[in-house]
Amino acid sequence: MAVVTRPMYGGAMEVALPGSYVDTSEIREVPDHQEVWADIDTSQSFILEILQCQDGLAGTALADFHFREVAKANGCAAADARVLETRQLAAQDLPHFARFAGADAAVLVGEQVAGKYNEAVKNVVRLEMLVVRLPAPIDSELLITINTPTQVNAQSSEQKLATAQASFFNEVLTTLKINDTGLFGC
Repeated sequence: MAVVTRPMYGGAMEVALPGSYVDTSEIREVPDHQEVWADIDTSQSFILEILQCQDGLAGTALADFHFREVAKANGCAAADARVLETRQLAAQDLPHFARFAGADAAVLVGEQVAGKYNEAVKNVVRLEMLVVRLPAPIDSELLITINTPTQVNAQSSEQKLATAQASFFNEVLTTLKINDTGLFGC
Protein backbone atom coordinates (compact mmCIF):
# COMPACT_ATOMS: atom_id res chain seq x y z
CA MET A 1 0.00 0.00 0.00
CA ALA A 2 1.45 3.33 -1.07
CA VAL A 3 1.24 6.04 1.57
CA VAL A 4 1.49 9.79 1.14
CA THR A 5 2.41 12.35 3.81
CA ARG A 6 -0.67 14.51 4.29
CA PRO A 7 -0.71 17.94 5.94
CA MET A 8 -3.20 18.33 8.81
CA TYR A 9 -4.49 21.62 10.20
CA GLY A 10 -2.88 23.66 7.45
CA GLY A 11 0.47 21.88 7.83
CA ALA A 12 0.77 22.33 11.60
CA MET A 13 0.72 18.52 11.78
CA GLU A 14 1.33 15.74 9.28
CA VAL A 15 0.79 12.02 8.97
CA ALA A 16 1.18 9.36 6.26
CA LEU A 17 -2.11 8.00 4.89
CA PRO A 18 -2.86 5.65 2.00
CA GLY A 19 -2.82 7.43 -1.35
CA SER A 20 -6.50 6.63 -1.93
CA TYR A 21 -7.59 8.83 1.00
CA VAL A 22 -9.29 12.18 0.38
CA ASP A 23 -9.93 15.12 2.69
CA THR A 24 -13.66 14.96 3.46
CA SER A 25 -13.76 18.69 4.26
CA GLU A 26 -13.83 19.14 0.49
CA ILE A 27 -17.12 17.18 0.43
CA ARG A 28 -18.86 18.05 3.72
CA GLU A 29 -18.48 20.29 6.74
CA VAL A 30 -15.92 19.10 9.32
CA PRO A 31 -15.54 20.75 12.77
CA ASP A 32 -12.40 22.87 13.21
CA HIS A 33 -10.96 20.53 15.87
CA GLN A 34 -11.07 17.55 13.45
CA GLU A 35 -9.35 16.32 10.33
CA VAL A 36 -11.40 13.63 8.57
CA TRP A 37 -10.07 11.63 5.64
CA ALA A 38 -11.80 8.75 3.85
CA ASP A 39 -10.71 6.07 1.42
CA ILE A 40 -12.36 6.59 -1.98
CA ASP A 41 -12.31 2.84 -2.67
CA THR A 42 -13.63 1.55 0.66
CA SER A 43 -15.51 3.00 3.59
CA GLN A 44 -12.46 3.14 5.83
CA SER A 45 -11.84 6.53 7.45
CA PHE A 46 -9.21 8.36 9.48
CA ILE A 47 -10.17 10.98 12.07
CA LEU A 48 -7.72 13.19 13.97
CA GLU A 49 -9.16 15.30 16.79
CA ILE A 50 -7.64 17.86 19.13
CA LEU A 51 -9.44 17.64 22.47
CA GLN A 52 -9.29 19.14 25.95
CA CYS A 53 -7.55 16.98 28.53
CA GLN A 54 -9.75 14.65 30.58
CA ASP A 55 -8.84 15.11 34.24
CA GLY A 56 -8.04 12.03 36.29
CA LEU A 57 -7.48 9.69 33.34
CA ALA A 58 -4.28 8.52 31.70
CA GLY A 59 -2.94 5.76 29.48
CA THR A 60 -5.25 2.88 28.63
CA ALA A 61 -8.02 4.24 30.91
CA LEU A 62 -7.99 7.42 28.82
CA ALA A 63 -8.16 5.40 25.60
CA ASP A 64 -11.10 3.42 27.01
CA PHE A 65 -12.87 6.68 27.95
CA HIS A 66 -12.57 7.98 24.38
CA PHE A 67 -13.70 4.63 22.94
CA ARG A 68 -16.86 4.79 25.09
CA GLU A 69 -17.47 8.43 24.10
CA VAL A 70 -17.20 7.55 20.41
CA ALA A 71 -19.61 4.63 20.98
CA LYS A 72 -22.15 7.02 22.57
CA ALA A 73 -21.75 9.51 19.71
CA ASN A 74 -22.35 6.64 17.25
CA GLY A 75 -25.54 5.61 19.05
CA CYS A 76 -23.92 2.34 20.02
CA ALA A 77 -25.34 0.46 23.02
CA ALA A 78 -22.78 -0.32 25.74
CA ALA A 79 -23.18 -4.05 25.02
CA ASP A 80 -22.32 -3.39 21.36
CA ALA A 81 -18.96 -1.74 22.08
CA ARG A 82 -16.22 -4.27 22.72
CA VAL A 83 -12.58 -3.56 23.53
CA LEU A 84 -10.27 -6.11 21.90
CA GLU A 85 -6.88 -4.75 22.96
CA THR A 86 -5.33 -1.88 24.88
CA ARG A 87 -1.69 -1.07 25.41
CA GLN A 88 0.39 1.73 26.79
CA LEU A 89 2.93 3.10 24.32
CA ALA A 90 6.56 3.77 25.05
CA ALA A 91 8.42 6.87 23.81
CA GLN A 92 10.03 4.92 20.95
CA ASP A 93 6.58 3.95 19.61
CA LEU A 94 5.94 7.60 18.65
CA PRO A 95 9.34 8.78 17.40
CA HIS A 96 8.24 12.34 16.57
CA PHE A 97 6.92 12.96 20.09
CA ALA A 98 10.18 12.50 22.01
CA ARG A 99 10.50 16.30 22.34
CA PHE A 100 7.29 16.45 24.39
CA ALA A 101 8.53 15.35 27.81
CA GLY A 102 5.74 13.81 29.83
CA ALA A 103 3.56 12.91 26.85
CA ASP A 104 1.35 9.91 27.57
CA ALA A 105 0.06 7.64 24.79
CA ALA A 106 -2.04 4.52 24.50
CA VAL A 107 -3.65 2.39 21.81
CA LEU A 108 -7.05 0.75 21.86
CA VAL A 109 -8.50 -1.64 19.28
CA GLY A 110 -12.19 -2.39 19.50
CA GLU A 111 -15.41 -3.11 17.67
CA GLN A 112 -18.69 -1.26 17.68
CA VAL A 113 -22.05 -2.28 16.26
CA ALA A 114 -23.66 0.92 15.04
CA GLY A 115 -25.59 2.40 12.16
CA LYS A 116 -23.98 4.71 9.66
CA TYR A 117 -25.39 8.22 10.17
CA ASN A 118 -27.53 6.72 12.99
CA GLU A 119 -29.43 4.39 10.63
CA ALA A 120 -31.63 1.75 12.29
CA VAL A 121 -29.68 -1.08 10.64
CA LYS A 122 -26.31 -1.81 12.20
CA ASN A 123 -22.85 -2.55 10.88
CA VAL A 124 -19.79 -3.91 12.67
CA VAL A 125 -16.92 -1.43 12.63
CA ARG A 126 -13.36 -2.04 13.84
CA LEU A 127 -11.81 0.99 15.53
CA GLU A 128 -8.06 1.44 15.94
CA MET A 129 -7.48 4.35 18.29
CA LEU A 130 -4.45 6.29 19.43
CA VAL A 131 -4.72 8.83 22.21
CA VAL A 132 -1.79 11.10 23.05
CA ARG A 133 -1.92 13.47 26.00
CA LEU A 134 0.45 16.38 25.52
CA PRO A 135 1.48 18.16 28.75
CA ALA A 136 1.60 21.92 29.38
CA PRO A 137 2.08 24.26 27.71
CA ILE A 138 0.16 22.37 24.98
CA ASP A 139 -2.22 20.73 27.48
CA SER A 140 -4.33 18.91 24.87
CA GLU A 141 -5.15 15.40 23.76
CA LEU A 142 -4.85 14.05 20.25
CA LEU A 143 -7.30 11.30 19.35
CA ILE A 144 -6.84 9.33 16.16
CA THR A 145 -9.47 6.84 15.08
CA ILE A 146 -9.29 4.57 12.06
CA ASN A 147 -12.74 3.15 11.31
CA THR A 148 -12.97 -0.03 9.23
CA PRO A 149 -16.38 -1.58 8.51
CA THR A 150 -16.00 -5.37 8.77
CA GLN A 151 -19.65 -6.51 8.52
CA VAL A 152 -22.24 -4.48 6.63
CA ASN A 153 -25.99 -4.99 6.87
CA ALA A 154 -27.56 -5.44 3.42
CA GLN A 155 -30.02 -2.60 4.21
CA SER A 156 -27.29 -0.13 5.16
CA SER A 157 -26.33 2.89 3.06
CA GLU A 158 -22.79 1.61 3.66
CA GLN A 159 -22.03 -0.56 0.65
CA LYS A 160 -18.29 -1.11 0.67
CA LEU A 161 -16.31 -3.31 3.00
CA ALA A 162 -12.75 -2.41 3.87
CA THR A 163 -11.74 -5.86 5.09
CA ALA A 164 -9.26 -6.25 2.24
CA GLN A 165 -7.65 -2.93 3.18
CA ALA A 166 -4.54 -3.53 5.20
CA SER A 167 -4.28 -1.60 8.42
CA PHE A 168 -1.98 1.39 8.23
CA PHE A 169 -2.15 2.07 11.95
CA ASN A 170 1.58 1.43 12.47
CA GLU A 171 2.33 3.96 9.71
CA VAL A 172 0.32 6.51 11.68
CA LEU A 173 2.29 5.80 14.86
CA THR A 174 5.64 6.30 13.16
CA THR A 175 4.74 9.26 10.93
CA LEU A 176 2.43 11.42 13.08
CA LYS A 177 4.24 14.69 13.65
CA ILE A 178 3.57 18.14 15.08
CA ASN A 179 5.31 20.78 12.97
CA ASP A 180 3.95 23.91 14.68
CA THR A 181 2.86 24.00 18.34
CA GLY A 182 1.17 27.34 17.56
CA LEU A 183 -1.79 25.16 16.58
CA PHE A 184 -2.32 24.67 20.32
CA GLY A 185 -1.92 28.35 21.20
CA CYS A 186 1.66 27.90 22.43
